[in-house]
Order: sequence, then structure tokens, then C-alpha cells
Amino acid sequence: MRYVAVREFLSETEMQKVFTMYCRARSEGRTDFAQRLVEEVIRPKLFRINTSLGQKNDPWYLAFAIEAALFQATQQVLEGRSVPIILRTHSCCGHRCF
Repeated sequence: MRYVAVREFLSETEMQKVFTMYCRARSEGRTDFAQRLVEEVIRPKLFRINTSLGQKNDPWYLAFAIEAALFQATQQVLEGRSVPIILRTHSCCGHRCF
């Protein structure tokens, strides 16, 4: 299993934009974060993301994985813990999980 940090495929600027989008969506009670993430961040940079990760990736899967990682990180910060946001990639099938 391979661990992938979000910063391996998103730049600092992109991560800041994603975090801002996530916080705004949560504070406004919006449910379209993943869709906006795909449209505004992932799809325009998909070639570079795929190159960075060394495989083809589904933009929706990446969006849902990032959203889940941000949710998990937010919960951990609220509990007084802080952990880097990472995704695990199974070496046998390429499936990503947390």
C-alpha cells in the first residue's frame, strides 16, 4: 500500500483554494463542494495530477477523497489533534482509501 499526501498532487495555491472552498461550503451548508472541486481545481489540472501520481485518476474519486480527508482532518483538529492529510494507494490494484 502506498501513502499519497495531497500536496503530492496539489500545489500550495491549489490546496489553499480547496481549503477555502471547503470552509465556505461547510459554513454555508452547501453540498456541491465535490462538484466545484472537480470543475475548478481537479479537471483543469488532471494531466499534471495524473503525471504526479503516475497513473490515471478519476476526477470525482479524487474530489470525494479530498473532501473525506478534509472532513477527517477537521474533526481531528476539533478534537485537539492534527494529522497530515494522506491517501493510501493499494499497490495491488491502485485503489485509494484513508
